[in-house]
Formats: sequence, C-alpha cells, structure tokens
Amino acid sequence: MQRPSLEGRSILVVEDEPLIVMDITQAFEATGAALTTTNTLKHALILVEHDGLSGAILDHALGDGNSSLLCQRLKERGIPFIIYSGYSTVEGPCKDALHISKPAADGVLVAAMEGLIRGDAKPAGEVAPLLIEQRRIGDEYRVVEREIQELHSMLAARNVDPADRTEMQAGVTSRTTELMRLDQRLLELDASVTVASLRPA
Repeated sequence: MQRPSLEGRSILVVEDEPLIVMDITQAFEATGAALTTTNTLKHALILVEHDGLSGAILDHALGDGNSSLLCQRLKERGIPFIIYSGYSTVEGPCKDALHISKPAADGVLVAAMEGLIRGDAKPAGEVAPLLIEQRRIGDEYRVVEREIQELHSMLAARNVDPADRTEMQAGVTSRTTELMRLDQRLLELDASVTVASLRPA
C-alpha cells in the first residue's frame, strides 16, 4: 500500500479565518501531514523556529500584521511556503513565493505543498505570466465586488427614483454575472499555476 504523500511532514498553517483553517485541515487529512495552526503573526513567529518544520501555508493579512517577517524567517531557515491570500499583490519578502489566491480549487494547496517539499515546484519561468494574469483578474474581481456593494447601498436608500432603481438592479445583475466569470477564471488560474509550478524543469 502506498504511503500518504506527506507522511511524517510537519506543516505550519497561519490563517485567521476559522472556516478556511477547517478547509485546509480537511484537504490535508489524507496526506499524513501533521498540521499546526495559528491565527496570529506573533504565535507563528514562535512556531516557525521549531525543528522539523517541513513547510508552511500563510495568509498574508493577519490581525496583528502581515506575513512579511514570517516569509523572511522561513527563507532564512530554508523552509518552503505558500502564500494563500485574497490579496492579488504581495510585496517584500513574500513577493517571489508561490502565491495561490483564495479560494483554491480542490487539491491545489496539497499538490503545491507536495511539489514544494519535493523541491520540484518553481514559482518562476512559465509560471510568471500566469501569476501576472492571476493578479490582474484578482484586481478586477475586487473592483466589481466594490461596485456591487455600492449599488446595494444606493438601492437601500428610500428616495431612489423607480427608473434609477430598475437601472441599479440591472447593474447588480450584470456585475454579479461578471463576478462569477472572474471567480471561475481565478479558479482556473489557480489550477494552472499549480500544474506549471510542479512541472519538472
């Protein structure tokens, strides 16, 4: 019988959204990896010093700061890591890390971590154009999301002209359709980035 792909590996998960932590934990259940989770940068900076750490999955924006210091320390220790964030652009020490946008398609995080630990993932070369498009689509997604929120706020006002209300409702419908299209494209790009990152050089 084949051994679980990450049996004996220790992975640090730094994420402050409980539902996302639960999703990540479930995704890695069958891999045999031991996951340690925390929701603060302060605690993560302690955990990253533990011997035997094989890899890490980091949200970028945390309640007590961003993951830049953590990225720097992981690089110094030679521990591979993934940025798993809703941010389309991450600067500083995290800039060149493998970046997977939330929410990832099933299996994407596990495949990416397996590749990083094996040492055959490469977040460069053919991956770069995919990352650029991923960030561009992510920016578009956030713009459309804000537009929908603004339209909902305007629709909530009592003194909206009926003709304007109809136009705003049509705007919400069309932008929601666009949001769904962008979300699907982000999922496709996540999968493409992972496949390209894990392809042997």
